[in-house]
Formats: sequence, C-alpha cells, structure tokens
Amino acid sequence: MDDPRLDQGVGAEAGDAASAAGGVAEVIEYYDSGATKEVSHFRDGELHGLVTEYRENGSVACRSTFQEGRLQGRVELYDERGGLAQTADYVAGLLEGFVRIYAGGRLTLKMAAKAGKQHGPTTTFDERGRVTGRLEFVEGVQEGTSMFYGPDGGLARKSEYAGGLLHGMTVEYYPDGTVRQEVPYVAGAVDGEVVTYDPEGEVMQRQVVTPEPPKGEKAPAPTLGQEASTETEVPEEAAAEKAPFSGFFGRFKGG
Repeated sequence: MDDPRLDQGVGAEAGDAASAAGGVAEVIEYYDSGATKEVSHFRDGELHGLVTEYRENGSVACRSTFQEGRLQGRVELYDERGGLAQTADYVAGLLEGFVRIYAGGRLTLKMAAKAGKQHGPTTTFDERGRVTGRLEFVEGVQEGTSMFYGPDGGLARKSEYAGGLLHGMTVEYYPDGTVRQEVPYVAGAVDGEVVTYDPEGEVMQRQVVTPEPPKGEKAPAPTLGQEASTETEVPEEAAAEKAPFSGFFGRFKGG
C-alpha cells in the first residue's frame, strides 16, 4: 500500500530525487513553522531507506532504516540534548537482536529480542554502570532465574519464574551474602513456609502461608496457631519484573 505522504504534496523535491536515486524518492515533511519535521525515502510506494525525524528546534529525534516498507537494521532515538536514548535492532520489521536504553549517555537496560518478542537475557544497570538485575525471557514470557544485586555488587535477591509467574523459591540476602528470607511461590502466589533469618543465620521466624483465592496477592496470614509478625516481608516484585521494557514495541511494531 502506498504511503499517504506521497499524495499529500509534501516534499516537492520527490520527483527529482526519485530519478536521481534510481527510483528512490525523498519525501520531506515540515512543521507549520517551516522547520523540517521528517525526511524519508520511498520506493514503489513503500518506505525504503533512511528515515530521519526532527524536533522543531532542528535536533534529531529518531533515525531508522526501512526495506520494502519494513524496519531493517538499527533504530536510534535521541533525547532533547542530542544524546542517544534508545536503540533497537530490527529484521524484516520485527525486533531481532538487542534493545538498549540510555539515560544521560549511560546504558540502563539491555534486552535481547527474537522474532519481535523479548527473548533471552535482560540486564539492568545503575548510574555507575554496575549490574542491578539479570532476567531471562522466552518468547515474551519471563522464565527461569532472575537475580538482583545491591549497590556493592552482591546478590540481593534471587527468584524463579515459570510462565511469567513467580514459581519456586525466592531468596533474599543480607549485604554479606547471608540468607535473610526464603519465600516459596507456586504459580505467582506465596505458598508454603516463609523462613526469616537473622544476620548470623539463625532462624527468626517460620510462617506457613496458604494463598488466598483468586490471585493470592495479599500479605501472608499466620496458620497453625502462629502469630503474625510485622517483621515478615513477602517480596512483591512480580509485576515490576515481568515487563521491564517499554518503548520500541509501541513506536515500531513492524510486521
């Protein structure tokens, strides 16, 4: 399908560019102020070649490359200061490779993708470039072991996932690596004995938790005659860990 921009009178240079570039037409869109908004290239009515989007002040907002109407290669987004904000790799219109997100020139997230879905390792970084989290995804669903690290680089929490839900033991650690708490999950809900330890490794509390229908998202309730303790903490990281990335999926769906 021909892009409507070819019929809207934008880019008076399109005809000359097409003949000069062997059938590839350059189309230029403008802001009402006259500043260039977008420079794109077409062949046979489809995006084909470099597309550059500009802010009204003239700074580059995005660069992408299309092949026969589909994203192909590296897409780059820039912040208002001209620094790199995000990159994503595409093959035939689908994410394939890595997505990287930056803040102030620093890499904050690196995510693997395959066939348009989050697939493989996702790694997060703090402002000093240290790893804060390692997650695994399979075809867009979180699976396997996720690990999170403290400011000193030590392991702070380790969780197991299956089908996008916490499933297995989540273990939290003190800064010295000693286990602080063990929380069993089954299909996203705390289910079993939650054990809390003091810094010396001695058991402080044992609490049996039975999930409450339908989702088991409430705080654990004491059973077997045990009293509740305000010191018991059940990790609530499931929602935050399930979808650490947003951005390119919405802007460039491909297909």
